[in-house]
Amino acid sequence: MQLRRWHTVLAMASLLSAGAAGVGAPPTPKPAEVVATLPGAPSPIKWTATDDEINSYVKAQAKRLAAATGEDALHVRTEILSIPLPSETQTGNPSATFMQSYTNAVVNNLTPLLNDSHTATALTAIITLAQLHHINTDSALEVGLQNASPAVRYWAARGLYDILPDLRPVGSAFDRAVSSLADALKTETAPLVKAEMVRSLGHSGDAKAVDPIIAALSQIAANAKAKMPDEAALLTASTSLSGAAELAGITPSVIAKPQQTPLVQAAAGILYFSASQLVATFGDDDKPGVQGAKLALIDVANNGATLFNKLAGKDIANFGGLNRSSKPSEILVAIQKLTGGQVDDGTLITVFDGVVPPAKVK
Repeated sequence: MQLRRWHTVLAMASLLSAGAAGVGAPPTPKPAEVVATLPGAPSPIKWTATDDEINSYVKAQAKRLAAATGEDALHVRTEILSIPLPSETQTGNPSATFMQSYTNAVVNNLTPLLNDSHTATALTAIITLAQLHHINTDSALEVGLQNASPAVRYWAARGLYDILPDLRPVGSAFDRAVSSLADALKTETAPLVKAEMVRSLGHSGDAKAVDPIIAALSQIAANAKAKMPDEAALLTASTSLSGAAELAGITPSVIAKPQQTPLVQAAAGILYFSASQLVATFGDDDKPGVQGAKLALIDVANNGATLFNKLAGKDIANFGGLNRSSKPSEILVAIQKLTGGQVDDGTLITVFDGVVPPAKVK
């Protein structure tokens, strides 16, 4: 999917914006015993280790991580994420008891590093926490949402995305995580980070996520109306619409009837204004930047269509005919058939009560 490529761009853009050269997504963890260790590394932890042994090991690794830079930091992080495997006489995954103890030790020892004045250290710490994929990292990830670095906030939101489904049975912790994301979204200024927060809220499937998502989409639509969105802004729109679509797919619906109209209105505005700006800026000329913008806009349109179809409970939108050879004007015409334009009302107003063609909104 096109969206997966954009998520790769998003992660890299977030990391580069923080100046964290050499600190990217971690590799797939390997058994601890086969990971080459740097000088000074503690002996690899075993899955039979006691709580004290686990804490001593993680404490030593956290100390090394705080002092490491560049490739050394990456290597230490890989060591921490190298969860030991059971012996050959055992079957299955490491015991739940070990994983809980190990995760708690990582949380306790790495959370203080999120306040490190060196952004790369905080970033390495939050990626490590996020890549544990364990519900016990929730409190640390919530701390990361408040970090000064947009890259750290991005990985905090991404980490919560991964654990929210498993966190749901733990009612109070789940509610706190959703509320933390919603609160962070209200004040988030980095568009790409905001998009990841929307994606995570959509993934939560919680009713409390609806209003924050509507507010975020409304702001994206307003931004697109004001000026031509660049590829990063289109990526933000695409990711946010994807999150909204996931939320809209929850059965029974968590989106109340009064919330449906502003949600559709905001999403329609994103599609219409983005396409209008593309035509106004480039026309149908094959100028530099048009191809990337077109592909990003088509991704936006497709995710918008998914959202509308899920809300309607039937297929009312399909942009399958759009591709890299489509002209900007053709993309706009296709979108206007759905959202309406200056003249035509479009399909949406016939399906959703109270929706107005974005071009006619005063």
